[in-house]
Amino acid sequence: MEQLTYSYDPVGNRIRSDRKSDGNDEEDSDDNDSEERIVTDYAYDALNQLVEVQTKNPQSADLPAITHYEYDAVGNRMQKTSQWGELAQTESYTYDQADRLTELATDDEINNYLYDPRGNLLEVLQKRLQLPEVEGDDEHPSVTDDVYETPTGTAADETGTDPLLAAEDAESWSEPEAIEQYVWNGANRLIQQTNAKGDITRYAYDGDGNRMKMTIDYAHGGTGNGNGNGNGKGNNGNGNGNGKGNNGNGNGNGNGNNGNGNGNGWDNCKVVPPGFIPPGLAKKCGQTDEEYPDLHPGGPRDGWEKQYKKEHWELNFTNDVSLALPEPLQVTEADSSKWKESYVYGAGGERLSMTYLPAYDDNNGWEPTPSDGGAEPGVQPKTLWYMQDALGSTLGLVEKDGRVSSRYHYDEFGVPQDAKKFDLNWPGPDNLFGYTGLGYDFTSRNTYARARYYKPEIGRFVS
Repeated sequence: MEQLTYSYDPVGNRIRSDRKSDGNDEEDSDDNDSEERIVTDYAYDALNQLVEVQTKNPQSADLPAITHYEYDAVGNRMQKTSQWGELAQTESYTYDQADRLTELATDDEINNYLYDPRGNLLEVLQKRLQLPEVEGDDEHPSVTDDVYETPTGTAADETGTDPLLAAEDAESWSEPEAIEQYVWNGANRLIQQTNAKGDITRYAYDGDGNRMKMTIDYAHGGTGNGNGNGNGKGNNGNGNGNGKGNNGNGNGNGNGNNGNGNGNGWDNCKVVPPGFIPPGLAKKCGQTDEEYPDLHPGGPRDGWEKQYKKEHWELNFTNDVSLALPEPLQVTEADSSKWKESYVYGAGGERLSMTYLPAYDDNNGWEPTPSDGGAEPGVQPKTLWYMQDALGSTLGLVEKDGRVSSRYHYDEFGVPQDAKKFDLNWPGPDNLFGYTGLGYDFTSRNTYARARYYKPEIGRFVS
């Protein structure tokens, strides 16, 4: 169960959100049913631009996560500063004369944005600060360790020199690497996006510009995984010690360069206390990089039926074009008898429910061969109901008995706080809709706003 309470100022700006949950959902890392609470306060300037967000929970009431925003005279975001205790991160933004974002810089990363003559984003190039190698065995450093404990055995202890400053002095930056690539058609519609992992998402549209097809090809599929359903971590993704390195079998759920999940390594991420996600502070283990659960921690839930992961997805959209803003009525895979979702809407256009075909595959590992998985002929459809806020954002999917199958939360600009739940290969419900009820693509990290695509991490459209 979850309760959300909102407060607003006289002009309609949200000034507080109070989220209470029973501590028994798919985000839990333990079996406790203790209540979890997160309170977020928002502050605005005279132009109603968001300038500060402060988030805290009872376990960290005296140590809130604080995010500050600064803007230029025309409203472009110039700086975003996130702080939690001694941890801090500043993002600085640079724009050209056409107000297009050209650079986003932090202490250890610089992203450069390249555009075509029509203003469509073509490529994001990233340079990373290369730190000297430091001896140590802390594979997964903890945020609480950084804040409350004194580090030992660091390069600074041994040499008296901070490795970050040493690298900066030496200007030790990596060569630019493409982390996002975009392809557009003659009508300025996005037709292909490639992410940093090499996953490729392709799009097709009807004559009116409505998205009618989306395909996803994962670069890291069912190779190099631990045997069985092991949840290995590290470069070889060894499931419970049973993986076979680079040649591991295809059903393991290991993380790392050769592991399953999405082939993601633990990239200097930080562990945060359960139920509390300080926004904007580096990369957090447990967001998009952790191993996927095999079952809902609270017991069986609709939407959590066993379903193979797929290296290739093909989604075909049937839209209700009679609406002023067309919405999907149905989405099917290449074989509509194996994967299909149908949607019902209310009088105000709000999405009410999703009816889907449950699969009962052998496990949640990778599909042994293409088209092996999916629903069996004659399977009985199931229905989940949407919980939404006043903006239409999807907050949860609920069974007919009221139990929540999956919950969704976002930051102030629409970044999903647990983006992996939008991965079609996540073992929970296959939910395609997120912030403000718009479609969210896990692989591209873009929100489909019909005529344009929105990148919530930078708070801007990419076209």
